[in-house]
Amino acid sequence: MTVSIGWGVAVMLGTYVADSVSGAQIISVITVTNAVYGRLPWWKVPGYMTAQMLGAFVGAALIYVLNAQKIRREDPNQETMYKLFITYARDCVSNYTAFYTEVLACACIMLASYAIKDRRNRWPGNRGTPFALALLVTAISTSFSTNSGLGMSPNRDFGPRLFTYIIGYHMVFTEDSYYFWIPIVAPLIGGVIGGGLYILFVEMQHPELPQKPNSERERAVESA
Repeated sequence: MTVSIGWGVAVMLGTYVADSVSGAQIISVITVTNAVYGRLPWWKVPGYMTAQMLGAFVGAALIYVLNAQKIRREDPNQETMYKLFITYARDCVSNYTAFYTEVLACACIMLASYAIKDRRNRWPGNRGTPFALALLVTAISTSFSTNSGLGMSPNRDFGPRLFTYIIGYHMVFTEDSYYFWIPIVAPLIGGVIGGGLYILFVEMQHPELPQKPNSERERAVESA
């Protein structure tokens, strides 16, 4: 629960910091889903995803340096502590179940995220949106993280996974039947499904807004 709250607060702060510049696309799931549904040009996707991956990589590096002495003491042979940085299916959970967990969780995230940001729904406003997103991430991570640690987005898992590989944990891409691809692919599928469901069942059902005159001249013509 404490970790889930930390994730939520991190999302809230990241949204407050970056929303006015980039729309606070902190995770790749948001970026790809927005591109699929025409809310973001595809040519921007590689840049966003690269920045997201670098952010996760650097974040993992900073945390490793912060805890390096404890990690070396507890895991001198570099066998287990990498799991502090990456996601993986629990011992009693198959990769199929972990894949389904990631799809379902990210579908819920994107459906609710679109609802929160929909100004024709119960939009919480510019100040309230980051807090609402924080509650969403806290709730989802608390509910779904027991099966797979909840990758939630390709950058959240792949960036730290790449870092742990570089520092010597060379098994991170091969163990658990090459599990590494699941937190990359499954969240993207789930995000597209969740975003599509919201658009289909909510956005497309909004009543049409009356058209407003586009210029002073048009208003003058209408009033004549």
